[in-house]
Amino acid sequence: MFKVNVSPDMNMYSLLINQGYDPTYALCEFLDNSIHAFQEHSDLDVLEIDISFFSENYHVKKNRNSITISDKGPGIQKDLLKKALQPANKPSKIGLSEFGIGMKSAAVWFANEWILTTYPKGEGKKLTADFDLEKLLAEGKSILDVSEDSDDPSKHGTTIELIGLRKKLTREKFDVICKGIGDIYQKFIERPEKKVKINASFDGETLAVKNTYKGFPTLVAPTFVKRKNKTYTSGKDKEWKVTIDTEYQGHPVKGFIHLMDKGGYKKNPGLVMFRHDRVVIGTTDNHFKPDGIYGTSNKAASMRVQGELHLDNHPVSYTKDKFTFDEVDFSSHLLENVNGLRELLNQAENYRAGGADPLESDGEEKNGSPTANDIEDRAVDPEEGPTATGTSPTENTESNNDQSSDSDTTGSEQGGNSDDGEYDHINDRAETKIQRSGKIDLALKKSKSKKLYWLYSSLCTVSLRQHPTLMYVGAWSFFEVLARKCGYTNNDFTAFYSGKIIDWGFTKEDKKTFNVHLEDISKNGNTMKHHKDSMKVDAAQLANDFEVLEPLILSALEHVI
Repeated sequence: MFKVNVSPDMNMYSLLINQGYDPTYALCEFLDNSIHAFQEHSDLDVLEIDISFFSENYHVKKNRNSITISDKGPGIQKDLLKKALQPANKPSKIGLSEFGIGMKSAAVWFANEWILTTYPKGEGKKLTADFDLEKLLAEGKSILDVSEDSDDPSKHGTTIELIGLRKKLTREKFDVICKGIGDIYQKFIERPEKKVKINASFDGETLAVKNTYKGFPTLVAPTFVKRKNKTYTSGKDKEWKVTIDTEYQGHPVKGFIHLMDKGGYKKNPGLVMFRHDRVVIGTTDNHFKPDGIYGTSNKAASMRVQGELHLDNHPVSYTKDKFTFDEVDFSSHLLENVNGLRELLNQAENYRAGGADPLESDGEEKNGSPTANDIEDRAVDPEEGPTATGTSPTENTESNNDQSSDSDTTGSEQGGNSDDGEYDHINDRAETKIQRSGKIDLALKKSKSKKLYWLYSSLCTVSLRQHPTLMYVGAWSFFEVLARKCGYTNNDFTAFYSGKIIDWGFTKEDKKTFNVHLEDISKNGNTMKHHKDSMKVDAAQLANDFEVLEPLILSALEHVI
């Protein structure tokens, strides 16, 4: 038996209960320690980690509402265990394990009681520490007893049991956690040497944790440019990818940013940010799309711009779920110091999956052929007609495969070329019509709702300037009918969408943005519909409303009953 002083102040542990952990990242604290020890202190070729989740309904009573993390690594030697149990006692070498507080803070965040058992490799010892916060506080103690017993010398590894979890475990939470862990440790799971195998189980049902992010093919296409609101192609096909090799705040940043061959709002994690080969942010469920690079969430960049950056020496938050630098300043640094990045962002905004006419040397489009932007919107049957761009659903294969990819909206410019006329459209802020989206057209046809289809068709045909009151009432009707098609029965459609935004895979920032636009449509449309004198003299804002809300409309159409 030996003793470890786990102070400085036992009340500090009470504060850790309310820290801002996400359960996935809290569990990563234990995995970080296991993998760090495996890398630094082990001659093993493979590290196996098992995470066992037990719900409150598990048939074995003593295991209910608990989590057990067990590895077959090198174990923890006695001297290292003393340091590991003391708060803020940092490891000698910085890596995945860094601050000296992670294991303790995460354990207390999960539960008041946790038991650590370790078998140092080759020593024939079993060391056990039982940490019970309530008992230590009640007795006014800061000394932890650690038992030391003889055991089989062939045993090695460490087990941590989190007993009496503060928050209930569900199968849904388990699935989210496993998906997140697979993304965060993707490099360790996929590597051929010093490989990490992670298995997880929920109430005895086991699955192998896998990496869902596999990267995306890079877009190969000519340059797409705009001339007076029309899109053309220029030059030969090229691969749209830039190499990142710069220094920011005295530390290296390496990797790449490219355009995905097939974009998608939901499937694109944005910038996957690694530190010591572990993802800090930028997973399939926790996107990283800084505004300085991506703009607002509805822009084309959010669908298609993607990359992997390695920032090994950059500081992170103590929960290791974000970097501590200012995102705006970081984005500005990349834009100013990475050759070709501005051009790549312009391509993201201008690119059209359906192609465009080539730009002649004199700046005119070849043969005077109309582009997609010039084609008159036509009223078509939702069961049979062509899309707004004149193509049939079978021709538009990318839209068929991924309704969240390749927006037909014009988007915005982000720096880059200074050709005459390229930015003329920016000065014309008042749109005359809501720009029709081929993706929404296709989704409406699949929904088989003629009412929704003709509402949308009318909204994209009537002038915003000449019929503003009609347009606001029509927009209100569109979102009201769409909500009812999704099963909503009350009168306030803004409440329905607000409650669904996060469930449908969008971020909190998306929710804030979407709500602003929905509330404006609801307030104006409802007031004009019911008040005998209320009217609008201009409805140009609706063009931007439908552009911003396009991803939400597409998600809602996926849930039409």
